[in-house]
Amino acid sequence: MSLIIPKQVATIRVVDTALKIFYDKKMAGTPVVPNKEFRKELEKAGIKAKNVAALDKYSEFLRYFGLATHDYKRNETEITKTGIDFYEAFIKGKKDVQFDIIAASILNDIFGIGADGGGNTAIQTSDSALDVPKLLVKAICDQKGITRDEFSFLISDIEKNKHSFDDACSRMADLKEKKINLEEAVNGFGKFGDPKVNVFLKTIGFCYEDADEKFQLSPYVEGKYKDAFSSIDIFNRKPGTKVYDNPNKISISTGDLKIEGADFDCLETYKNKVITEDGYDSDISEITRQNNRRPEKRITKKGNKYKLNPKLGKTQQKSVNYECEINSSHRTFETQGKNEKKPHPFMESHHLVPMKAQADYTKVNLDRTENLVCLCPNCHSQIHYGTESERRRILYVLYTKRFATLSKETSINMTANELFEKYYK
Repeated sequence: MSLIIPKQVATIRVVDTALKIFYDKKMAGTPVVPNKEFRKELEKAGIKAKNVAALDKYSEFLRYFGLATHDYKRNETEITKTGIDFYEAFIKGKKDVQFDIIAASILNDIFGIGADGGGNTAIQTSDSALDVPKLLVKAICDQKGITRDEFSFLISDIEKNKHSFDDACSRMADLKEKKINLEEAVNGFGKFGDPKVNVFLKTIGFCYEDADEKFQLSPYVEGKYKDAFSSIDIFNRKPGTKVYDNPNKISISTGDLKIEGADFDCLETYKNKVITEDGYDSDISEITRQNNRRPEKRITKKGNKYKLNPKLGKTQQKSVNYECEINSSHRTFETQGKNEKKPHPFMESHHLVPMKAQADYTKVNLDRTENLVCLCPNCHSQIHYGTESERRRILYVLYTKRFATLSKETSINMTANELFEKYYK
């Protein structure tokens, strides 16, 4: 079994009519709608299809994004609480609420696994780790917009050729530069030639096509979710599925990360490793030993590399109860590591004195809990990519809260302005 994606019509008329049918039945006290009755209601509304099977599947995208759920044994569909909220927001013209609901689904739901495997109910059987809606929004952010063919290429290259997101994007850029046809490069898009996910999101206004026929996030969605989408994991990592991480660029498992000019605590692979690690709990002696280990450097053709321990990032996040150290009221979606009993807010780890500075402190390890801070994705992106005034503001808050402790443990001394000018300018 491989990746299956809903392929049915995603026009605004079909989407709105299907949702209205399930909503009206729910409000009338008959929430469960058998396929036969669903087809009958669609035909009453003047919606037809080539065959009966196609009509039955006209609710696929509602189920894909959690607005409805389907029982395959009984062939019945029911609108969810989320679907009710979505439809009522549609009636009231509250696009922001609709977009928030879809964004939450993209960030939190499993799309590559079918209903038989515990995933969403748009499809019955599928066992891929690739979550296509996550891939779409991440690609839009990473590529500054993406065409239909580029989207189909990324799905095909990742699913068929077992490439990571970074590898697929790099390969796509190389093919485009050499003017090689993307479809031919993957021996045809096949069933991924018209994924429809982008069409559905365009239908509801979540994204749009610009003058270059590139899909872009709507202004509201981009303003609120770009940071989260930029760092999203495109794989659901459900046990039993195969995740294609990048073997050619950065290997977190060995702890070696390229540091020359790189803000590698922003890298997807590092974030993923911090999420899945358990941290050190209350083992103070081991934390101290790891904090004070000697920096391990290797010189390669690709530059200087130092060893990281992602468990320290998780330890530090836990120590502040997964709250953003710029503002504890900043909220994100929830995540859960492989051995964690309870979910917790998704946060990111940032090295206050960046790891690219490690070469300046050969006897002091910068990958340590005193130098790691817990930030929400928005604040983390701001400290790296914001305007100079924004980066200074955030850095000064962190410096005031954390630098005295770091200085005491490492004897590193500099003012906030010196830290900014030397490593953040």
